[in-house]
Amino acid sequence: MTQPADILLTNASVLTFDANQPHADTVVVTGNIISFVGHEADSEAWRGPNTYVIDCQQTTLMPGIIDSHFHLYAGSKTAGDVDLRGIKDMAEVRARILEFAEENSDAPWLTAHAAAYSLPNPDTVMHRTHLDEIVADRPLVLFAHDLHALWLNTKALEQTHLLHGPDNPELRSDMTFDSDGLATGEMVEGAVFAFVNHYMPSDEAFMTNAVKRSLEQLASFGITSIHNMLGDDAQGKLYKGLEQAGDLTCRVYLPYYVDPSINAETLATEASALRDTYASNLLHTGAVKFFSDGVYDGKTALTLEGYPDEPENLGTSIFERAHYLELVTQADALGFQIATHAVGDGAVRLALDAYEQARDTNGTRDSRHRVEHIEIINPSDIPRFAELGVISSMQPLHAPTSPVNADLWFKHVPQARWQDAFAVRRLRDAGAHVVLGSDWSVVTMNPFVSWQAAVTRKPWGDEGNAHFQQNLVEVMAGYTKDAAYAEFQEAHKGQLKVGMLADMVLLSEDVIALPTEDLGNLTVKLTIMDGKIVYAA
Repeated sequence: MTQPADILLTNASVLTFDANQPHADTVVVTGNIISFVGHEADSEAWRGPNTYVIDCQQTTLMPGIIDSHFHLYAGSKTAGDVDLRGIKDMAEVRARILEFAEENSDAPWLTAHAAAYSLPNPDTVMHRTHLDEIVADRPLVLFAHDLHALWLNTKALEQTHLLHGPDNPELRSDMTFDSDGLATGEMVEGAVFAFVNHYMPSDEAFMTNAVKRSLEQLASFGITSIHNMLGDDAQGKLYKGLEQAGDLTCRVYLPYYVDPSINAETLATEASALRDTYASNLLHTGAVKFFSDGVYDGKTALTLEGYPDEPENLGTSIFERAHYLELVTQADALGFQIATHAVGDGAVRLALDAYEQARDTNGTRDSRHRVEHIEIINPSDIPRFAELGVISSMQPLHAPTSPVNADLWFKHVPQARWQDAFAVRRLRDAGAHVVLGSDWSVVTMNPFVSWQAAVTRKPWGDEGNAHFQQNLVEVMAGYTKDAAYAEFQEAHKGQLKVGMLADMVLLSEDVIALPTEDLGNLTVKLTIMDGKIVYAA
């Protein structure tokens, strides 16, 4: 006898992403499992006196959205306070910060995020004195829009005892200093993460509340899983506490962050401990995350040909090549999936070389290693993704819509390479697995804005007209079925299919019938995660 369902969703335009049953109009949830997918006429046996029946009114019901590149902890910590996104004028920056400072007179620190590299102007690097002119008596920090740089005023440097430089040589190497030996206030790459983790004031209660606010936002966008790309035990403990309290409303895949200073033994010990400790349906690991370079705006992306105004400057390699190859081979031997941040074409090649060496050393296995971002790729490296079984993890909103609205990206990438930029279409056509995400809080976590950007992307000039746009179904798959594959969870989620976890989202419209230029206006009517309604409009 059929067990009465807990939730029955009917009169829907169901996109299942199950090749054997692509469409349906009714989905049934029993406990935290999908127990029926099909047509309303066949679902009557699932109705019981306590079944919650939802009329979906012919809007799209789809698998819960999976964001394959997300920074839940760091984003929650730094996304508050003053939003400088899109601002290029220092006077407006000053006005916004002063307004916030006046309204929050008791805040010990002032934090602004999404600052442009081109502040205070494209030819001048931000200095602590520029920030002192805004606020001198309270610590002030501006985070770059990509979180690969930050700038501190003098008060912040004094309060953190960093004005004369830190004792830590690794941290010091990612700071700049004036001729008098005092810090300029700029930090890049590894120093940014060190600053966030060790110097920014916060406590457990603050972070728990900050993460809970982010989880509420995720649920409101239909996001039921994230790949949290900078994991450690402190984050694991926080998420585990939320899970035990019933407040973890989004599944978290937690790759271990590999610091450039660690050795193979430390990697093995700490990453294995993380994998053994966090292994539930809501919180699990099994991957490690490397940074191989930085970003083009800051001239820290690792390139093969250098920068237009500095051809001898190839960018920044976060790891020594031999050290990176050693650690990748070690992590692969231990059975970890490996994700590598690689923005420049030099970094992408380095990551592929490392994965190839790991395969040749340890033998072929279903490793599903990943390269994150891939802003520029050498054409000869495109087929290597399919050959090596490497996943392309990309973010549609990272591609500037035009040279006009970009920061310094176009200044640092020659026009001849535009055809090789954000080349997701060419990677797909070459057989690569592609997954998509936001990289929040670098850009909005709103997936629908990302979908619109992906399917409407236009060339910047005459270069690369053929490979820019993706179609909507493959973009949505990149946020569902393919994203589940990217964390070895394709048997459990990413599709609306009997026996799979009950993660799903009901959209405000029938997405297939919606004009592509309206995708960014989509909203969520209902989000179900693990069989529970975690958001209702």
